[in-house]
Amino acid sequence: PSQVKDLQEHAGRFANMVCAFCERLDDAVLRSTLATFRARLEFGVRAEAVALTAIKYIKGFRARMLYRAGVKSPEEVLAAGEARIFEVLIAGCQGNPKKAAAEKKAAREIFRVSRASSLRRAVELCSSFGRHSDLLAGVLSRAAEATACRRAGRPLCV
Repeated sequence: PSQVKDLQEHAGRFANMVCAFCERLDDAVLRSTLATFRARLEFGVRAEAVALTAIKYIKGFRARMLYRAGVKSPEEVLAAGEARIFEVLIAGCQGNPKKAAAEKKAAREIFRVSRASSLRRAVELCSSFGRHSDLLAGVLSRAAEATACRRAGRPLCV
């Protein structure tokens, strides 16, 4: 097993070096392809599940579990909700209460990070709407602030 892990790490480092080389050559297509391959090597997932590994707290095992359960993208993680994510992740715990507790915490954090990332993308998208962008960005920012206050148990300032 350690030889396989070593080989995986060496291949990942090599792919990373080739990505840097492609960047210097300004070859975006090859760099993008190799970046996906590098992520596949790093996390040990299929190309289709690489997008899930972009979310903090989702590494290879969790990405594979979510992908098999039909949650195939960061947007689908957000749409699935915290309870569904926990349901999927706990299936891999095999009745171990410590692992179940860790997966419950992970599901909460995965959902939180996914929602925050989605709000950031929405604010970036709103900035491309011209004169109404300030209004839209303000509404989304206020929604993010309200969510943070509610989670922290603080009253929302008006």
